[in-house]
Amino acid sequence: MHLDLLNWLKCIHCGDSMFTCSSFKTGEFGEVEDGILLCSCGASYPIISGVPRMLPTALSEIVLKDYGWFFKQYKDKLGELRGNGNNVIAQNERQTSTVKRTAQSFGYEWSHFSRLLDQYEQNFQHYFEGYSADYFRDKLVLDAGCGSGRHVYYAAKYGAEVIGIDLSKAIDVAYRNNRANARTHFIQADLTNLPLRHELFDIVCSIGVLHHLPDPESGFKGLLKFVKTGGRVFIYVYHRLDDAPRWHRALLAGVTTVRRITTRMPRPLLKMSCTAVAGLCYIGLIIPARILKKSAHLRGIAENIPLHRYSESPYYSIYTDTFDRFSAPLEQRYGRDQILEWFTKNGLSDVRVLGGTGWRVSGTK
Repeated sequence: MHLDLLNWLKCIHCGDSMFTCSSFKTGEFGEVEDGILLCSCGASYPIISGVPRMLPTALSEIVLKDYGWFFKQYKDKLGELRGNGNNVIAQNERQTSTVKRTAQSFGYEWSHFSRLLDQYEQNFQHYFEGYSADYFRDKLVLDAGCGSGRHVYYAAKYGAEVIGIDLSKAIDVAYRNNRANARTHFIQADLTNLPLRHELFDIVCSIGVLHHLPDPESGFKGLLKFVKTGGRVFIYVYHRLDDAPRWHRALLAGVTTVRRITTRMPRPLLKMSCTAVAGLCYIGLIIPARILKKSAHLRGIAENIPLHRYSESPYYSIYTDTFDRFSAPLEQRYGRDQILEWFTKNGLSDVRVLGGTGWRVSGTK
């Protein structure tokens, strides 16, 4: 953890921003590798492998289960610092079991699909279509649900200072993928209970995350508190395919039915199954689309082939997305008018809605 991060943090227990940082181990770039943050209210948060873990009590088992070695290795130091008996993780509201299952799912996914591909820069530009690299220069950016940290990587490459948060141990992958850049910072935190000061960010983005929450609209509204007046929020959520051909809607219905089984499968078995599914899609759909797109006369046919958007992508990309599609415990889909209403009724201006594989929506606070 770079100490600059302290400038933006607040305690999820009391809302204070007065922290004392005790370092147990320093990393190769001078950051706090292992340590603890102590709030003036007595709440404490572990810093494990370079990342502060600032979760409410109901989600503390995520950290305790995944990083038991930390509490064992530093038991004596933690005991001295926590002499008043406070929990290592601050108390807060209860969370549902679905949230915990989602954290486990995405933690597994990004731990096993951790590579940053060159094509992710094009992916970043797709989600922020209409905004040049210069738009990010000298901006403070929040990536709410950063996964492997690929969007953090490119926002920072374009000159932004970026804070990435994720509920799952995917945050470790994001941290490793961006460790050499001192302008990137990471926190393991709950999107609905962020340990950050309000009215802080020039840009808040949440790409492919909100639709996995129990209450996506509430999650969106909560993020607005962290955007400066004049700042901009970007989201991406799944669409309902209201205007898609009947066969396309039928295919989605079939996938949704299969998900009732796959979301309960052991993840190693699901990963193996997705290898085969992604391979069949790649051979049967993506390669033909790639060939047809080479002809100006046949491009229209290619663009009606399912998954044609992967025609410029490697197999690894569709493999990752296939696992993502079949593993997430919860997904919700929206029509254009529904998602537009999120922005308009919360007073955002200059609202832009782009389609594609889902809704890419942005607006100014």
